[in-house]
Amino acid sequence: MALEIRQQLKLSQQLVMTPQLQQAIKLLQLSRMELMEMVRDELEKNPLLEEGPEESDEKESPREEQEIQEEAPEQKEFIDPAEGGDRFKEIDWQTYFGEYSFENFSGESSEGDEERPFYENVLAKKTSLADHLRWQISLSRIDDQERKVAFEIIGNIDEDGYLMSTVEEIAEVTSSPPSKVEEVLLMVQELDPPGVASRDLQECLLSQIKALQIGNPLVENIIRFHLKEMESRKYNVIAKALDVPLEEVLAAAKIVSSLEPRPGRSYFEEDT
Repeated sequence: MALEIRQQLKLSQQLVMTPQLQQAIKLLQLSRMELMEMVRDELEKNPLLEEGPEESDEKESPREEQEIQEEAPEQKEFIDPAEGGDRFKEIDWQTYFGEYSFENFSGESSEGDEERPFYENVLAKKTSLADHLRWQISLSRIDDQERKVAFEIIGNIDEDGYLMSTVEEIAEVTSSPPSKVEEVLLMVQELDPPGVASRDLQECLLSQIKALQIGNPLVENIIRFHLKEMESRKYNVIAKALDVPLEEVLAAAKIVSSLEPRPGRSYFEEDT
């Protein structure tokens, strides 16, 4: 089963109730008599509070109102019911949402949303070797039958980039003559990455030096006839067999070593 990362946006209604906001709502529900009684109770409980002059019908001056606010503790802030609406407009709701924890109306804690993915953690799906090859084929000017053969070839390429089916097997599946399959295979082998769709290491390396335009006959001869000696580092044997100086063999061997024996490596290696 293929795993896939998805992003999902979820909207929900949530309510913030700070201690000051709860006190404001409670005070707004009191009548004038109840409010005066509550103030007297607070004066008796808190020795730091002092009773000011009796309220007149006129509104208190800004100076008196400021003195009352400075003397009263922050937790016991008095909110005039007549001014409650204006005070609520001054509340910084974004601050409340950012500083206080809350629960939504359904009673579910906000901790339940921890499984939602963050956008910075959502990674783009990595392109596979097969997708990369199919994309190049889609840009090629070929007929439908050739495209069918090309897709069948791509579907039989392993994670190292080598073709695992024979030409005859692909010809049978696609109802195409083997010559047509060979023709399309050569076209697929010219795609990126160099050396892809090869049937063995020798064919892979020869395709790479062709794609990279390495026109060194000694490099080609080593790949064609002396890969085993190259793997065993028997450079003297190669130099003697090809009748060339050892220094030239070493330089050619360095070029061969720089080629990629697994052209599909970069598309299948796991991120570390």
